[in-house]
Amino acid sequence: MTDLSDLSDVVPGETLRAWEQIAAVTPPDGILMGGTALAVHLRHRVSRDLDIFTTSPFDSKKLEDQLRSRGQFATTLIDDHSLNGLFEGTKVQFLVAEGQTVLAAPTPVGGLNVGSLQDILATKVKVIGDRAELRDYFDLMEIERRTEHTVDEGLILYLERFGVPPTHASIHHIIVGFGYFDDLGGDPYLEAQHGSSLRDEVVDYWRRRQPGIVANFDAYVSET
Repeated sequence: MTDLSDLSDVVPGETLRAWEQIAAVTPPDGILMGGTALAVHLRHRVSRDLDIFTTSPFDSKKLEDQLRSRGQFATTLIDDHSLNGLFEGTKVQFLVAEGQTVLAAPTPVGGLNVGSLQDILATKVKVIGDRAELRDYFDLMEIERRTEHTVDEGLILYLERFGVPPTHASIHHIIVGFGYFDDLGGDPYLEAQHGSSLRDEVVDYWRRRQPGIVANFDAYVSET
């Protein structure tokens, strides 16, 4: 089991201090996802936000009150399906992910369940078809470089997690996203960690990978 103190190289102290307080009031089915969850697994970049998904609805107002009982919490958005804000300076999001299937058991870290690599991979692949940023492409590149998992597998995991068929229109958008980068901006914070040429490196990586992704997904579809 990972200890919070082991994460100090990739999770800022402010976030680590908030972690256990937030974990104490997180709904039982809450799972940390996103960049920070991936950083727990890979130690590949610094990440500071806590994005927590639940599989069932929660009482947003009650959760807001519980957070405020633990420290300073400034709400930026609250509705029936989400609660966003700043807890002691750390950006936190709670989001109901109804209809999504948890693919593998999460790992408890500091009282908070951290999503599996399979689940993170599936959600990161989805983002490519939505509003992908440089860090999303970088995260997926590092998953391929540091683990046995690939985006090819991630497309299938996406189908399983979100319950969509291989012919769903989103697949086209995702696959196109691995070859179209005209509107992809830089990321000064990430580039400060990994070099000013990071965007070029990431774009080159995925342009070379895209044909293989297409071929492997086509083969998967033909077999199903």
